[in-house]
Amino acid sequence: MRYAIGWYAHRLPRPILAGGVLFSHFVQVIAPFGLFAPQPIAALAGALIIAHQLLLIAAGNYAWLNWLTIVLAISAFGDAQLAAILPVTVPILEPRSLVHDVVLALVAGMTLLLSIRPTLNFFSRRQLMNFSYNPLHLVNAYGAFGGVTRKRYEIVLEGTSDAHPSTRSVWKAFEFKGKPGDPRRRPPQIAPYHLRLDWLMWFLPLSVVSDDRVFGRSIDLWFVRFIVHLLEGDRQVSSLLRHNPFTEEPPRFIRAHVYRYAYTSREERRATGAWWKRTFIAELLPPMGIGRRTEAGPEPAWSPRLGDILDDADLVFGPPTPQASEAIASPDRHPRRP
Repeated sequence: MRYAIGWYAHRLPRPILAGGVLFSHFVQVIAPFGLFAPQPIAALAGALIIAHQLLLIAAGNYAWLNWLTIVLAISAFGDAQLAAILPVTVPILEPRSLVHDVVLALVAGMTLLLSIRPTLNFFSRRQLMNFSYNPLHLVNAYGAFGGVTRKRYEIVLEGTSDAHPSTRSVWKAFEFKGKPGDPRRRPPQIAPYHLRLDWLMWFLPLSVVSDDRVFGRSIDLWFVRFIVHLLEGDRQVSSLLRHNPFTEEPPRFIRAHVYRYAYTSREERRATGAWWKRTFIAELLPPMGIGRRTEAGPEPAWSPRLGDILDDADLVFGPPTPQASEAIASPDRHPRRP
């Protein structure tokens, strides 16, 4: 997720952005090897990593990931460097025993053996993310991003009170606390707080959208459950949202549309006040409501049976509703961050 400073950073001169890319690649690919070098090279590598993370904190909303990396990078500094800026006393250490050295060598050897498969995975075209290769859950493949896309896709949820949705129905948008929705809303500062729902919504399009088309219809079950709770008017689930336009009565149907989002230019922002511009891509989820099993109509092939979640009720799907008009945005269009 981005916030306001990211918009300005995106508009920096191209040579500065290109230099930032080179710096980022150097810090992430080359500098980590310096952590294994003697001082002061290890401290320099740690300082570069911290500087890189501070730049990411200034331009993006990546929850606590950057701060956690900074904490780890501090361990690259030796006692002498830390003592120069912090009131710490360097203790006098006893020499290690032979047993200690043997244990360290065994641990190092085990770590090298366990690192083989994660390292091969690093060079694989079908790289696994956050995957464990052994029952001890040591030396795993970890990463927040398996790949970085050049286009940003967002799923916009809209609801209607119409019992029979059509192109003439009035659709109202659900707004999330962090992720983009209303193009005129200023991107909020959220980090280091982690908005788990917004994070999941951010990653959801990566598995179903590419090159301006929906290539998969396998919807994550958590997403369907989330919509079901909104259809049921669950107040706890609604509290996870920034704005629910159906506070008096739950919507009869909810649909999910995919948009491609991009930052506006300076001229566009000056003329419209919008931070984002968006282009409709496709309908990911047709109007979905809750009905009795005897009333249920045709449903998509990927539609899950929720069984014990809905008891004797079932999901009812309305006809596809390609973009007929912009959904009604929140009446409170430009509030400050809650």
